[in-house]
Amino acid sequence: MSHNGEPEACDLLLEVEQLDKILNYTDLSNYNRVCLYLLSNSNYAPEPEDKEILRIVLRIYLQVGKLTDALVVAMKLNDLEEISKIYQGAEGAVKKQLALMLGRQHVFTVPEEEPELLDLIGNTRSSKHFLLLAKDLDVLEPKLPEDIYKTHLLDSRFGIVELPPHPPSRFHLSLVYSR
Repeated sequence: MSHNGEPEACDLLLEVEQLDKILNYTDLSNYNRVCLYLLSNSNYAPEPEDKEILRIVLRIYLQVGKLTDALVVAMKLNDLEEISKIYQGAEGAVKKQLALMLGRQHVFTVPEEEPELLDLIGNTRSSKHFLLLAKDLDVLEPKLPEDIYKTHLLDSRFGIVELPPHPPSRFHLSLVYSR
């Protein structure tokens, strides 16, 4: 594991059906590669084995404190008890992020008393969040082709380049981006 041999270690432990031993060798330096490899393997594993692989990945994420990734795996497992435990163990901004994730996937079984988090889980303010994001990205108003393809900003080494008002191919390309 210390020499970037995570896939080989996972394959070996999968072959001898002792994948849970990988928990002793994963830490913050290698958990990402291990989990990504196991998640991709779980897609090709037969029915009972894929759930076992996902449970190991869930335990690894919880071991290193990656609650958002753990919640994604718990939702993939459809394990409402684990989802609830992960959500209850979070605090602050992470809990808000988990509430948004649960709301997006329509998982409403998590008990919550705070009105702000109830709104996040219930998706009641998601349009406001999207509008704030659009405002931050400056995409609230539709763009004109002239806003996308700005010929007045082009210059060459010896002065300003003389281009026709709208070269056909570039104008059509800016039309595609503006609509």
